[in-house]
Amino acid sequence: MTNPDAQSVTRNNAFTYRLPTPTLTSASPTSGTTAGGTLITLTGTNFVTGATVRVGGTAATGVTFVSATQLRATTPAGTTGAKAVQVTNPDGQSATLNGAFTYVAGAPNLSSVSPTSGPTGGGTVITLTGTNFVSGATVRVNGVSATGVTFLSATQVRATTPAGTAGARD
Repeated sequence: MTNPDAQSVTRNNAFTYRLPTPTLTSASPTSGTTAGGTLITLTGTNFVTGATVRVGGTAATGVTFVSATQLRATTPAGTTGAKAVQVTNPDGQSATLNGAFTYVAGAPNLSSVSPTSGPTGGGTVITLTGTNFVSGATVRVNGVSATGVTFLSATQVRATTPAGTAGARD
């Protein structure tokens, strides 16, 4: 600042010019498995080198600055459902797009059934063990619906066998 009599004063670093606030308009693809590892492309404005990305509050990896309007990142593991995606520039300014990425369970994988046999009249309570089970799943033995299906966890479901004919069945 300089007065009309030419006396002046300077205060160093008293004002900071900031980059424009980023915006986030889309993520592609919009879904991936709960295991993470999906390469997503984020589109928006005012991205800068060194920006970070979070999906559902967890840091993404491999964030790559493509341009001021595009970033790429690899999703972290997450829980099923729609999650917010957030881009934060190195100056702390960020943009969030709620529900931009949805985690889905991968295909179920059945590794064992216990017990492995029961009477032809049905009624045997079996425990199915595997991965990517979700609440509301159904169980069929040789194409016939089991009853009393109970979701225990993403790795276990319990059900009661229907009646069937003697022999090994799917």
